Amino acid sequence: MRHLFIIFFVLVSSTGSVFASEHEKFPSFLWQFFNKPAFQLTRIVFPIEFQLLDSDSSGMDLILITKQKVKSDWKHMPGPEHYRCEKDCFDFVIYDNHEQKFSETSERLLAYEGVENGINVRLYFILKKGKWFLIRIENEST
Repeated sequence: MRHLFIIFFVLVSSTGSVFASEHEKFPSFLWQFFNKPAFQLTRIVFPIEFQLLDSDSSGMDLILITKQKVKSDWKHMPGPEHYRCEKDCFDFVIYDNHEQKFSETSERLLAYEGVENGINVRLYFILKKGKWFLIRIENEST
């Protein structure tokens, strides 16, 4: 029984390290995603769900509507300006630990949250076969 536990531990440990080393890094992926239109098209799961705020029929209230976008209707999304930086660039990264490591998950959420300007956008990504893909967009900006 003890040998079985050791084998299980080794398998679990090696599986974790394989996951960490064989998938593309999210920050590198994002730079390509926002800067290379052809690359972006290959990394979106179409049809993609797109939620946004829109006026109701009276024009008085905002309601959340959901649409589907197909590949032929897609327009390149350039992303925030700092993703287009080519020299002397930096990024703010907030970690939830002191080791500066992200949790090894297959999901990422990129949120643009404005400060008193109404910007509120969320991009949902998943990791499939070692590559990141955009699967949903929510734009609740006012």
